[in-house]
Amino acid sequence: MVKRWLSAVVTGLGWKESVSLAAPDPRGPDPIEIDLSDLAKGLWLPLNIDFMRIEVPPEENRTDEHAMVAESDSAQRADPHGSEDFALSNVPPDQSRPVSQPLRPEVLQSSALVRDLLVPHQAILEAQHVWVPIMEMVKVLEQYGHCPSVVVTAPEKDEEHSDLYSIRDTLVKVTLKEHTHRVTLLAVKNLKETYRDYEPLIPKMLVAALGHDLGKIPVFRASGIYTMGDHPAVSAMKVQELFAGSDIPWLKESLDAIRGHHRASKDQFDALLRQADGRARELEVAAFSKDLKVQPWESWFSVPRLLELMEPKINQLQRGGRWSAISIKDTVYVHPDLLLDGARRLSAERKVVDLSLIRLSDREKALRRIVDDVRRADVLAVPIGEGFYGRSYHIIMNNPRRRTTLPPRNYFVPIKLEVFNVPASDLEARKSGILEIIVELRALS
Repeated sequence: MVKRWLSAVVTGLGWKESVSLAAPDPRGPDPIEIDLSDLAKGLWLPLNIDFMRIEVPPEENRTDEHAMVAESDSAQRADPHGSEDFALSNVPPDQSRPVSQPLRPEVLQSSALVRDLLVPHQAILEAQHVWVPIMEMVKVLEQYGHCPSVVVTAPEKDEEHSDLYSIRDTLVKVTLKEHTHRVTLLAVKNLKETYRDYEPLIPKMLVAALGHDLGKIPVFRASGIYTMGDHPAVSAMKVQELFAGSDIPWLKESLDAIRGHHRASKDQFDALLRQADGRARELEVAAFSKDLKVQPWESWFSVPRLLELMEPKINQLQRGGRWSAISIKDTVYVHPDLLLDGARRLSAERKVVDLSLIRLSDREKALRRIVDDVRRADVLAVPIGEGFYGRSYHIIMNNPRRRTTLPPRNYFVPIKLEVFNVPASDLEARKSGILEIIVELRALS
């Protein structure tokens, strides 16, 4: 297919299929023959893929004539500061075509996806026999990828809906094609930085990254074939369909990464895709927000400022008798959610977007990172083991009749009272209600 396509390019440019360079001396070596299709593939194609669209007739009806249409990429992108209505309506009319209808070769027009993601790795993609199915994935994105990068059909049924709820209105302005492009670039970058011998893994990562969100395409979700399941499951089904008939030994691993890209995973490959997806979302939120920026955690996070933000909550009884921190003797026992809330407020104060503080599925990851910094700042009242973000305690009260009002096991982060720079007597004076009868938090092993 690629060979025929390049042959059409050569013919359309008015080149011959090959040229012979004869040596000036008849007694010299034989003439050198240059295949211009190979020349087009190696030199012309990478530089001109944004400007050319070639229509290759089907093999059985092939003639000597090849149609070539030159055009610029006229795809309209959403205005970063435009309306949400525009982003939602920016779906090409051809999305109403039946899912089973094959994509035409001419659908693939001026593709930055091909130029940036496929051409640089063409040799390994062809060696692993995945160039054709991956090109089909790109065709799907070119034809249907102008929809929003979040699920808009029954979004409440999708697992990402609650995960990114707070930034959904921003992400709906980003097209699926743009998001996929960004994720794939970042995923390949992560791969190169993680593995010494990364090249054989590039095709597997390209499949996972290019296919991870295909299940968000409305026309697929509306089809009875895919039902209304979570988009990762729909994405994996669509990729599997595009690879039907291919015997690719690592395809199952790519499909597993797609299915699990919204869940924490101990598998390094899966984690790289999830990391790229999160980083892409941070960049997208920052791009559509005038004041927000993406910065490394260590450049903006501050334990002293975190303590200042949490201090007003100590010994404060909230609605429904709930509380998030209590001081007993020389220790303040802080519920993990208060640390997370403080970190979110700190990121807002510093105008930084960090997806681990937004994505609900990253809650434990974010808490471990916060507690790691608290541990390094030497403000823990008692040690917390590496990899943990708190300790289990049994709440002891001086009123036996009230003991059943709280669960027997509670998880807290013990912090030195002195680091809050508030006298213990002032903190004690804040107590009311149930906080007045709690006398001890006894550590459980």
